[in-house]
Amino acid sequence: MKKTLLFFLSLAFTLPVFSQQFSLPITVTDGNGELILTVGLHPDGSFDFVPGLDQVLPPPPPTGTFDTRIRVNNADYQRKFLPNDLEPKTFTIRYIAGSNAGPISLSWDLGNLTEIAEFKIKDRFSGELFNEDMADFEGFMVPSEENSVLQDGLVIEVTLLDLPVADPPSFEPEPGTYFEEVLVNLSSEIETGDIFYTMDESDPVVNGILFEEPILITKNSTIRAFVAADGFLPSLTVDGIYTILPIIPESFNLLEPDSGFEIEVSSSTVGDLVFSWEESENATSYQWVLYNSSSSPDSPLVESLSDVDGTSTTFSLSLVDFYSQLEEQNLFIDNSADLIWQVKAIRRDESILSDSAFQIRFIKADDTSLDPIELPFKTELFQNYPNPFNPTTTISYSLAEPGRVSLKIFTVSGQLVSVLQEGFKSAGRHTLFFDASAYSSGTYIYQLKSSEVTLTRKMILIK
Repeated sequence: MKKTLLFFLSLAFTLPVFSQQFSLPITVTDGNGELILTVGLHPDGSFDFVPGLDQVLPPPPPTGTFDTRIRVNNADYQRKFLPNDLEPKTFTIRYIAGSNAGPISLSWDLGNLTEIAEFKIKDRFSGELFNEDMADFEGFMVPSEENSVLQDGLVIEVTLLDLPVADPPSFEPEPGTYFEEVLVNLSSEIETGDIFYTMDESDPVVNGILFEEPILITKNSTIRAFVAADGFLPSLTVDGIYTILPIIPESFNLLEPDSGFEIEVSSSTVGDLVFSWEESENATSYQWVLYNSSSSPDSPLVESLSDVDGTSTTFSLSLVDFYSQLEEQNLFIDNSADLIWQVKAIRRDESILSDSAFQIRFIKADDTSLDPIELPFKTELFQNYPNPFNPTTTISYSLAEPGRVSLKIFTVSGQLVSVLQEGFKSAGRHTLFFDASAYSSGTYIYQLKSSEVTLTRKMILIK
């Protein structure tokens, strides 16, 4: 009959003792009363009482009352663990049915009969009258029906099998310190061996978490694992400790619009105001924030990912939409809103704010005082200004209809240099800043692409 392997491992591989532990709960009942007794082997087990491991029972109840207990060295237990060496271990189980009850029956889960040990049920007289394999009872027996010598008690004998101990699992890459993340693979020298592991500092168990694919580690973690295989005692449990150091974005500064910039806005303002900043090394995304003296970058009035799904070093602010926000939040004081803009560079859970923070003033304009704004009749890409330039220039374009557009910079050989803007834009004129501080002198192509047309122009960088 096949037995299911179930045990726990708790010792580090440096200790020269068996690491496995297991327990066998047994339900004893007379039909009215019931009690679960637990026998087992444990590295810390003893023939004496072990606090925190064993559970003792009070003296027997009055005659005529159901009672059952484990007896070891003349002490009574409900739960008892003995040492896990190769010597046979015996647990005496005593029981008595209550008045007008019975007979006594015992039941247990066959899955708890570990394959690394042999379990026997014997009489209390050295097993001369009754000696049977516990697995043969299919998890249930009525002792008195098996043999009258078991009428008031029996012995459970547990013997660890003298098997070779499996080697512990290997970790690849080796435990240690890594930046940001590491993909860990576990392996066993035994081809048919299973590796069980935990990552919460608890001991792994058979039928627990089975290693099946590499483990991605993104924070400080301990992988605790062992190998279980047919024909072997389970390996000692080993810990793989991985320390993960974050990669933090580098410091950077804002570019345009510069501190002190002022712009008139109204409900009829058309177009975007484009904010730009330096690239932060190691950053994977950016978040633009706008706040005032009563708020902060961590609790801004407005925040948004930058253009191109947060990857661009620009952010396009729709002025007509933002005007509505200014009105809704009552931010205009004497027809102006003095605000501060800044940018967060982000990588995973790490972020830093730009070194600089620029002030910007939005002036509330009376619609009647502004010249009427005429939408262009066609989509156009205008010549950058100044041109030639060093190192910054502005690029403007207009859209006849709202839609998705991209504005990209290329070398004359067609190599992509920068994505200035990408996304849905309103109809009207749009202006962006291009900083070429990081690029060499030469001729560059800038390209506007919409659903209708693709337009290109040349510009010259002279340093």
